[in-house]
Amino acid sequence: MKRLLGLFFYAMKKLIVAGFFIVVFVLPISWYLILQIFGENKFDIPKFEMVADSCRIVDGAYLQLNAELWETKRNELTRIKRRFESVSDSEMKLIMEESCLKDNAAVLVDEEGYYRGFYKASREETDRILTEVDIYLTNIEKSERE
Repeated sequence: MKRLLGLFFYAMKKLIVAGFFIVVFVLPISWYLILQIFGENKFDIPKFEMVADSCRIVDGAYLQLNAELWETKRNELTRIKRRFESVSDSEMKLIMEESCLKDNAAVLVDEEGYYRGFYKASREETDRILTEVDIYLTNIEKSERE
């Protein structure tokens, strides 16, 4: 009886270890693989109001910066300019002009003429600008492929 009880506890220990292994390793890996196979990452930037015709600078999408406000943030301005070196003018333009910005340091406008973002001149906002430009360009590229 004692030996049978010892075998029972030994088997239970092995089951607990196997269950722990499954919960800790197999389930997360399985979930990750399912998301990679069947999931689709899709982000979008919200549309705000339409840009007034008097404020529309160029046709197509553009990022408009207030040059005066960005002069004090040279590193951030350099990061933005560096990002736009690899973007063609047909995709999006970078414009250094102050008209119609109000109290914003930058605005993102899509090809339809809607505001997509309003930004201040700071490091955090520069990160946001770069991320939203990437999202916007990725969405444009995906829609052209479809």
